[in-house]
Amino acid sequence: MVKSKNIFVKVFSYILVGILTVLLVISLGGTSFMDKAALDQTTIAVVNGEKVSIYDFNHFINTDQRFYNRIDDINSDEQMRNYVRSVYIQRVLTIQYAEKIGIVVVGDQVLNYIRSLSNLSDDDGKFSTERLNQLLKYYNISYTQFFKRTKDILILRELDHLIVNGTGVSPDEIRMEKSARGSKITLRYAFLSNSELKKRYPERLAVSVSEIEAEVKNIQESMSDPLDDSESLQKQSRISLESRKLAELKAELLSQINKLALENRPFSDGVALLDVTVGESQPFQIGNPVYSTDEKTGLLLDLYTNNVFYEDSLKVKEGLLARGVDVSNGLYIFTPKEKIISFDKDAEITQYDSYQTHQARSAFVENAMLSPFFEKSRVVRNY
Repeated sequence: MVKSKNIFVKVFSYILVGILTVLLVISLGGTSFMDKAALDQTTIAVVNGEKVSIYDFNHFINTDQRFYNRIDDINSDEQMRNYVRSVYIQRVLTIQYAEKIGIVVVGDQVLNYIRSLSNLSDDDGKFSTERLNQLLKYYNISYTQFFKRTKDILILRELDHLIVNGTGVSPDEIRMEKSARGSKITLRYAFLSNSELKKRYPERLAVSVSEIEAEVKNIQESMSDPLDDSESLQKQSRISLESRKLAELKAELLSQINKLALENRPFSDGVALLDVTVGESQPFQIGNPVYSTDEKTGLLLDLYTNNVFYEDSLKVKEGLLARGVDVSNGLYIFTPKEKIISFDKDAEITQYDSYQTHQARSAFVENAMLSPFFEKSRVVRNY
């Protein structure tokens, strides 16, 4: 994890970076031909062999308190929709992990929970089948789907109870979390896209016929039941080789950027190295989404979900180059333009402050437990 001596950086890295780790992990899963064959228009992903239904995903958006009042934004912004898809896939992985470690919810527990829901009770406080049917009709789901989703909720609750009962936070950590909610940061950033890299380095990234043939042979040897589909194999091999060469190029550029950052060089040196245009973020609080002032760019999703971004946005001085950030579609560099973060070691701690920090720490512990499982999981996205 982070090895900063700065207590502010260290604590927030533990609390915040863990919450977002899974969004990076699930983007790393490889794709086999058999996995792809399981995808269709009603499936947004296949998670460890389990199909994730688009209908379940849409129900999640319509009922989750984080998203149901932003449905128009999610439907109109593909980047935002992909973020919500990632959150939902994380949920599926978490349920799978809970079941793997032995958390069991039986049918009677689900039925008792459904019967206890106040919105399914009549005026006398008794369970109402009529109201249940109205709810199913409103969300356009079957009772079987509703039962399964309710069971998933109870499994997640059991896992949460397991984690919360073993999690504690110190007064300083509570004050750190309170400071984060009052923070304000503005960034200057620049982005070099993968497509621009391909234009600048065509020869470096070119893939030869002999390389493709060698890759096809490697794929066939690794498959227990080799496919007799040369066109698909060649296409997959080309994509794999191109991705590998691009990753190597990005790693070299990242190394050069990080060398400048370690030397405390100004942000302008990084801009000159990559020959990119500088943008600016809107003011944001630690832990909240980061948006560009350029409306066309919008949400800086891949940047703000990165652990390097969190640590360096806190510790790097205004105007100096932070470490580079390698994201799925390019490279980011940035520097804090304005940073307002106050920490009062004697600040009064309220019950709400304690609750907020406890929730953040529980989220980190949960992700720390889940990460090994996620890293071994296969997630094939259909978007």
